[in-house]
Amino acid sequence: MPEMKECLNKLNGADFNLRFSPISQILKPLMANSLKCQFEWLRTGEEALREMLRAIQEAKVSVRFEMYIFEDSPIGRAFREALTGACQRGVRVQILIDTLGSVTLPESFWDTYRKAGGEFRWFNPLKLNRWIFRDHRKILVCDDQIAFIGGFNVAEEYQGDGVKKGWRDLGMKISGQLVQELSLAFDEM
Repeated sequence: MPEMKECLNKLNGADFNLRFSPISQILKPLMANSLKCQFEWLRTGEEALREMLRAIQEAKVSVRFEMYIFEDSPIGRAFREALTGACQRGVRVQILIDTLGSVTLPESFWDTYRKAGGEFRWFNPLKLNRWIFRDHRKILVCDDQIAFIGGFNVAEEYQGDGVKKGWRDLGMKISGQLVQELSLAFDEM
């Protein structure tokens, strides 16, 4: 399968050593089972968040959005507007946000989004006996065709490059069979 070999070569030839990293060990078997593999490394949160917003704005059928930290900040409001706009275009939009990770985000933040028809859930609302069960995943899937994963959250500190401002987190834009797997993972939550 030449496509798979090309994908694995891209992973092994990345300009940082991924051969022994945990993400490489997870992605290689998944890519080996896919008929077609395409991905793009997103080297900063700023780049990842910009690409994610673009994908939401271009979505035509569905958006699944799962995040650990989501803050009421300029970038958080930009995401809310993009997700609300997708709802207004007739796109089915589902959001799952971790309650503890986003504890400072008021419920009312999502009012306009919900009025536009968006679906919203808090992951594991805070209870004394279950507070430790958290959802640290950061996933965006648009139209079951394109997905984003990575370490970045939707908050101002993730908009940096890790040198001049903010934190630096690595992400990946994915297309191919793996996208359906991420959709199913979202649906199971």
